[in-house]
Amino acid sequence: MFMSPLLKNLLLTATAFLASCTYKFHTLNTADVLLHRDKQVVVSVQEEATVKYRYKGINYYPIKLAYAVDKGDGIVRLACSPLTCFPDTASRYDIRQDSIRTYLYKRKPGSRIYGLDAEPLIPEQDFPFAKAEKIPIGKAWGDSEWAQRFSVGAYLPRCKTYEPVHGEVAGMPITQPEEKPAVWRRALAAPLEVVDVAGTVVLIGVDIAWGLARLPVYAVRDMVSGD
Repeated sequence: MFMSPLLKNLLLTATAFLASCTYKFHTLNTADVLLHRDKQVVVSVQEEATVKYRYKGINYYPIKLAYAVDKGDGIVRLACSPLTCFPDTASRYDIRQDSIRTYLYKRKPGSRIYGLDAEPLIPEQDFPFAKAEKIPIGKAWGDSEWAQRFSVGAYLPRCKTYEPVHGEVAGMPITQPEEKPAVWRRALAAPLEVVDVAGTVVLIGVDIAWGLARLPVYAVRDMVSGD
């Protein structure tokens, strides 16, 4: 069956928009905002991975970690871009610049990791650089390292993303535990959770409608850039 290039691009873009498991829809989070207490966390501040090290068949990527104060998300949380799916978290984390240090993030070739876990992180001083092979990472969008670069924090320039690390990081203990919210806050948060669910449903509906309305624009753009 004949399909015009425009229709084909529309379908491909629609599939990417609706089926992507990484897309972050707008959500309402009044309960979380009420309960939030600023806390100390460890985050990744690496913007781009330019090299990797291969040691005993495993790839390791240098990334920068830092202490930060987690000030919490806004009431409405959204993605940085409707099709890139990476949220801008610059306003959430207050980075301690004097705490930035380098770690190596372990990954088996071909695997994909979503988020940062503490277990694969190795302090720079503990990594055997002398025995590892240093390999440059290409910068082209079609490069085979594209997915791996993004997984260690290589986000688009217009997004400033700090990715929190889950778990205890060797050499970077949390010294300021999170305070528990007051009882009255927990009581008020219960009905707000119902409001959040209803509000999130509305926001997701707006997201989908707005994304579908822009599909022709993306399709035409793709056709032009492909010429």
